Amino acid sequence: MLFRSFEQEHFDSAAVMIHGFNVEEVDFSDASSIEDVERLIKRNIRGIAPGTLRDNARQIWRLISLRPGDLVVLPAKSPDHEDEVWLGVVKGAYRHDKRRTLPSYIPVTWHQPPLHRSDFESGGWNAFERSTGEFTRNQTYWELRDPRIANVIASKLGLKLDDMAAEG
Repeated sequence: MLFRSFEQEHFDSAAVMIHGFNVEEVDFSDASSIEDVERLIKRNIRGIAPGTLRDNARQIWRLISLRPGDLVVLPAKSPDHEDEVWLGVVKGAYRHDKRRTLPSYIPVTWHQPPLHRSDFESGGWNAFERSTGEFTRNQTYWELRDPRIANVIASKLGLKLDDMAAEG
């Protein structure tokens, strides 16, 4: 089997998949809080440091809390998709399907074509310098702390900012 980037897996599966936390096989379907996610991680990974546990649980909670209409921003890191920034709209709630290679996922429709990192840079501003996580509920990659991010996305998708708020 040829190696495929995680980004390609996301795109081909029309989903955002949970990976990289050593919890790919954990079913988070019954988690209703960050504390529930922590318990599930702790049960499956022995000896995880408390700070790492909390950080991983927070990121996974953000993912499994995504709801239809939420916007997802995925800055690609692999050479196959160098400098691409993928925008997606969540189409369904978190799912866990053991038949899949990466069983924990959230269905997404990806906007085509992707944006580019340069779209998020101007006059010394670079949105990727201080990212805090990849996905958040009702918001984008950076929790829209910087309104320029929302402006770039709205402009590229042909939306007004009010339309974006209505979608999320």
